[in-house]
Amino acid sequence: MSKTANYALLPSESGLDFDNNGAAGAVTFTLPTAIVGLTYTFTAMELFDLVIDAPPGVLIYLGESVSTAGGTLTASAPGPAVRLKCRSATEWVAQFFAGSWTAA
Repeated sequence: MSKTANYALLPSESGLDFDNNGAAGAVTFTLPTAIVGLTYTFTAMELFDLVIDAPPGVLIYLGESVSTAGGTLTASAPGPAVRLKCRSATEWVAQFFAGSWTAA
């Protein structure tokens, strides 16, 4: 699903793919309250930032990197992709990722 403005993900959208195709600026995807087993895939399609924002107190693990609690993952160029899976009430983990992502 392409989004060109900030978007709050719904639990019912688990398993879907999201991107920023057609965006004219940064797009932030806000993860829902953590429910174990939810998964979302993101692909950056534009030169503008694609940001994945965690709820307060929740970490995002990406390989050897980890966000701060309530932090973000950001791709700043076309091409990077990541699939996140909720592992616990306070953890989302990248099942796979490609390209350059910054955890903050």
